[in-house]
Amino acid sequence: MLAFGDIGVGANFWINDADVAGETTGFYLSTGYNVNEKLNVSAGYASTTLEVTGASDVDGEAVNVALAYTVDASLNMGVDVLYDTEAEETSVFAYTFYNF
Repeated sequence: MLAFGDIGVGANFWINDADVAGETTGFYLSTGYNVNEKLNVSAGYASTTLEVTGASDVDGEAVNVALAYTVDASLNMGVDVLYDTEAEETSVFAYTFYNF
């Protein structure tokens, strides 16, 4: 992740040739903004391709938006909304964690 003041940008790329069905390649691009010292808003885009020998490639895309809130030094919580553009499905993930 690269930080530019309160804005961060990141990128991940991968090749998984150990997949039983074929080779999976993909990338994920993201950006985040620290609204203040407790609240972060971020968004991302993912694209994957499963290359199967003797068959058509299977492509996938998704976008997500997330909010992360730091209650104090030990308690964090957030929500992540993911939209799978290929399946036209929306998933919502919520989390809370406590650091001892």
